[in-house]
Amino acid sequence: MKKFKLIAAIIGAIIFWGIIGSLSGAGDMSGSSLSVATATEAASSAASSEEAASDESAATTTGAETDTNADESQTTAATTTAATTTAATTTASIPANSSFEVHYLDVGQGDCALIICDGEAMIIDGGPASASSKVYSYLKSNKIKTIKYMLCTHPEADHVGGLSGALNFASVERAFCSAASYDTKTFKSFLKYLKGQSVSLEVPVNKTKLQLGSASITIYNPDSFDSGNNDSLVVRATYGSYSFLFMGDAGTEEENELMSMGVDLSADVIKIGHHGSKTSTGKKFLAVTNASIAVISVGADNSYGHPTETVLSRIKNAGLTLYRTDLNGDIVMKCDNNTIDITTDKKATDVFTAGAAASSDTKATATTKKSSDNSNSNSTNTTYVGNKNTKKFHYADCSSVSKMKDKNKKYSDSRDYFINKGYSPCKICNP
Repeated sequence: MKKFKLIAAIIGAIIFWGIIGSLSGAGDMSGSSLSVATATEAASSAASSEEAASDESAATTTGAETDTNADESQTTAATTTAATTTAATTTASIPANSSFEVHYLDVGQGDCALIICDGEAMIIDGGPASASSKVYSYLKSNKIKTIKYMLCTHPEADHVGGLSGALNFASVERAFCSAASYDTKTFKSFLKYLKGQSVSLEVPVNKTKLQLGSASITIYNPDSFDSGNNDSLVVRATYGSYSFLFMGDAGTEEENELMSMGVDLSADVIKIGHHGSKTSTGKKFLAVTNASIAVISVGADNSYGHPTETVLSRIKNAGLTLYRTDLNGDIVMKCDNNTIDITTDKKATDVFTAGAAASSDTKATATTKKSSDNSNSNSTNTTYVGNKNTKKFHYADCSSVSKMKDKNKKYSDSRDYFINKGYSPCKICNP
């Protein structure tokens, strides 16, 4: 009997709203459909109050569970959204009037990189305390009065010291570090200057997403290590189809942890971990990044023997173009849709030799295709184009190149670059 009444109520509601809909005209049919649905729900609710009460109870229970895991859910949702944005940015063309550049500062035996995108700035490490004046002057000369993000990969002196210089010149909106406290004079000085700007130091969760102009920033913090070099924050910046990886002092243990997590480590340019120490930059990790350009931030004639022959050989054998702050000075990379323009303070020709000296004080410039290689060995004026899907490489004027999708193209002026990457030569153009 109850079922009959329910069916009758639903039919009656449909007939009633159908008449109203025909009087109102075809233009209101969508509204009529909504009203029918509402009437049906009301009839169902009236005929089944016990079920409604049961549903409400279940909803309350679900809500309680949601509240319990609110922070975790919000983090997951934020990460998912940002990951989608990053993917879109990676495949999308660069917006009109947009600009992106990375400055690797020569701060001696330490790390310091400055990312500027569409007028917004992010600084990653500041070198040792002795570099404070250099960092201050560099920001001043580039008219960077506001730093949107300040990130210290880990609290050791050769990474945090020079950030005090940045804090003395520019205002900072947000600051990050792998640790919130560290019992050294240098780190306490850093905290003092942050406090002077009323900025709290944040320890980011793994896969924290940030936006810097048109660029997307991802911070990796595996949190598997409590302290030391392997506790370094790792930063991946993407701009259009370009990606830059900053490894801090991460060693092979953290590299392996990141690979096991399956995070995106692909990059066109990689800032090598721990100044080229043999404890970093494993062969497998370097292969996973698929980078074509490497930068080592290191001090000239340092007492640690950085960069080591071991790491230099790995980089060379992988076919990467290498820049070093001890030999090249400040290194500036600017991106557009097709190229990375690279300017260095000094020209260096012996970058794959440990303990080498800069060959001149003359500024050097280079223009390279995205993901290209300008390796010292086997470099010519010939441009080769690789197909990421088929793993074959061609001369640039090969008929097969015109049939490739741009996203599958990989450029290099070194034949050995593709051979080392496992590509095979095209049988048509025989490069």
